Amino acid sequence: MQARELQTRLELLLDPVLTRHRSVLEPAMALAELSLVEQERFIASVDRISLHQPELALRFCELAIPALTELDDTAWEPWIDSLQETFRDKGLEASVHNMQAYREYQQASLPASGSIAFTEIARVLDSYIRALSGRDLKLSSAEQSYTDTETLFLPTRISRYPTRDENFRLYKALLVHQWAQTCFGTWRIDIVDALKDYPDPERALQVFHRLETLRLDACLERLLPGVARDMAMLRSAEPLHPRWREAQTALGNPDADVHTTLSWLAQLVALDIDPEPTLYQGHLHAEKANTIIAKRGRHPQQDLQNPTHHLQQALTGQQDPADARQLTEQPAGTPEYKETTVSTEAAQQAHDFSYDEWDHSRQRYRKDWCRLHEQSVTPVNGDFISVTMNKYRGLLKHIHRTFEALRQENRRLRREPYGDDIDIDAVVESWSDTHKGLEASEFIFTQTSRRERQVAVMFMIDMSASTAGWINQVEREALVLLCEALQRLGDRYAIYGFSGKGNSYCQCFHIKDFDEHYSEDVRNRIEGIEPQEYTRLGAAIRHLGTRLSQIEARTRLLITLTDGRPDDIGGYSGLYGIEDTRMALIETRHLGIHPYCITIDTESREYLTRMYGKNDFIIIDQVDKLPQRIADIYRRLTT
Repeated sequence: MQARELQTRLELLLDPVLTRHRSVLEPAMALAELSLVEQERFIASVDRISLHQPELALRFCELAIPALTELDDTAWEPWIDSLQETFRDKGLEASVHNMQAYREYQQASLPASGSIAFTEIARVLDSYIRALSGRDLKLSSAEQSYTDTETLFLPTRISRYPTRDENFRLYKALLVHQWAQTCFGTWRIDIVDALKDYPDPERALQVFHRLETLRLDACLERLLPGVARDMAMLRSAEPLHPRWREAQTALGNPDADVHTTLSWLAQLVALDIDPEPTLYQGHLHAEKANTIIAKRGRHPQQDLQNPTHHLQQALTGQQDPADARQLTEQPAGTPEYKETTVSTEAAQQAHDFSYDEWDHSRQRYRKDWCRLHEQSVTPVNGDFISVTMNKYRGLLKHIHRTFEALRQENRRLRREPYGDDIDIDAVVESWSDTHKGLEASEFIFTQTSRRERQVAVMFMIDMSASTAGWINQVEREALVLLCEALQRLGDRYAIYGFSGKGNSYCQCFHIKDFDEHYSEDVRNRIEGIEPQEYTRLGAAIRHLGTRLSQIEARTRLLITLTDGRPDDIGGYSGLYGIEDTRMALIETRHLGIHPYCITIDTESREYLTRMYGKNDFIIIDQVDKLPQRIADIYRRLTT
């Protein structure tokens, strides 16, 4: 924005405190030298402060622009909060002093490089738990991790591990464990009453909590094996005392419940050899839970009639496996959706979901703002597939050879106890050890092992009106070549289209799901892909990222194939659409998904860099080259 436009916007916000001698021209001129993203961030902050502290907002305009380029997104908002709090507690002069000392604030608040704050991932965690739970469970931060059966409380910040991924894993484990207490019946008894007759109720509570953690771990291993594996990485490797191992075996029985835990408590409370608490078990605040249960006027087990409960029944043979299969297909891992249909037939026809949307100007989410409708592409039984196969028969042979080589690629395992060749380095090292008086190693062989590919890919295909004609044709041709190649490779993949018109009618179109073969039905759906309406990209990313998060794989890719920037009616254009898409991609990365964009928009570099980063997109400047390039791009991303 130019200085004049910036000045006008600031004047509208600060009109109550502006006079002939108090102008925002100089701040506007300084802002004009910055990027559009930085300009919008600054104006949004002025708007926020001016609502209740207009005088502070004016001084902010005059003094805070230098801080805009030095404080990143994670530090900026807390800094604004601290300025407003100082203004309320100590007045304008103290707040202005802190405003000018922003570098000192940055240094004082700088966390460890791998540290992660609750506020950074609250949306992802909130959506994850809503996907798991059949009833709304609130999420909040606190000094300790615990649940009162209505709210799951997590630490404000975790810095235990050196990397963000490890600290996020701990957050997720804390979350899932507290949820498991509400799901698997920890609170079906009055814990305070159950422990009151023990000589030391506090110690009895500690032992009960550790035993109950063993039972909940077993429940999660049966229901959510992928999450349970992550949680196992956080547990101590120290072996349990034999009596505790007996308890672990008994509590791992599918029939074990909280009463089983109580029976083992009576046996182990006097043993005085307790295993270390797990990092994720948090605390049990039974009194707080009792207060909430009393307010609800009913027992928590009445809330367990939810999809997860039915899935438990299916796993133990009490429910039709077909229903269980459908329930396992329900996503459980990214921003909030609410499924309004659950029958198998409806799952194949259409679903309605709701998602939040990021409003960058207000720096907050719009709750349940996007309504997304999912349906299958209407199949067309024509000659498009055969024509495409004939048109690209030479290229297809080359792709087949390339992907076949990937599938058969072997890797060499070194320092094995037996194998098909000698590991020279290991032999030399072993010989050196013997001359030092050490025992020779027996791990002196190499072994050839076929590399196991663990890849799952979701392809998001732009079906907006702008893809009509030539673009639509090459999109479909590219998909045909990919599907033919991926059948050879064996990677799990799904294909969905996306379009829509307004926030109340976003659309995702099922073309192929992960567990479907490349069948005649899928081919006919590819042929039936037709241009629709607009491109509300954030909702589609949240929805399809949710589906992908359900798939167990070492590498999970969300590949978007599009011809342009986010664009929809109702204000979803320009910076608003770009920032919502960027936030949706951040949420997706938190789930261990790698997003990537393939576009034919030659003027897209600036906004794609903002959304995807510098390395996670490619621009294809000739539309007709897409079919030739897409298989090569896929190969590079997955090897």
